[in-house]
Amino acid sequence: MKSHMTKVKFPLVVFIPMLFLLSCTGIGKTPQHLAASLETTPLKTLAIYPVSYTARYAEPLDVRLSRIILRATEKQLQARGYDTLILSNELLPASDKVDTLALEPTDITAGLAEGVDGVVVIRVLSHFGIDITERTPDTPGPAITINATARLISVQNPEELWRDKGMGRSYSQSLFLRRTQFLVNLNEAVRSLTDNLFHTFPDRSN
Repeated sequence: MKSHMTKVKFPLVVFIPMLFLLSCTGIGKTPQHLAASLETTPLKTLAIYPVSYTARYAEPLDVRLSRIILRATEKQLQARGYDTLILSNELLPASDKVDTLALEPTDITAGLAEGVDGVVVIRVLSHFGIDITERTPDTPGPAITINATARLISVQNPEELWRDKGMGRSYSQSLFLRRTQFLVNLNEAVRSLTDNLFHTFPDRSN
């Protein structure tokens, strides 16, 4: 009986870390939603909507997390061949107060400038290790973790074309997190987030 349990335990020890690595890298990932009309919708210029947050995990007061996420997202989209436009918070003052994942496509695309073909919307669902009270970890491990969901909305015929979720992480190399190290880790976590979040995002096809 003892030898049988040993044989069963070995593949589980190998299998569980493999699942963790796959979930972090996005390998083999499929999007949460992919509309059939995506193939026939011309997308050249994408606007990036202001980042919103859940009520429990608001944007940290002393960190411009939204700005870092928007710039990293812009790089992701441009690498896929799109022209990009980051929408101003001043144009959409209530965007951080509403659940942008639940907004109707017509509400998101209303009033956009001509020439925009689609809108990318990002909502941060949770973040750890960013608030100033969380920056001195007592034990080694992930210094920063960010979870978010994104969606792509077409403008001409407002419709959700794509939706997916992603997680970003960076790890502290010491128990004492200096400010310079924190900024490096934050940027690493955001890059990790956008890499995973947009892993299934379609490349520009026209």
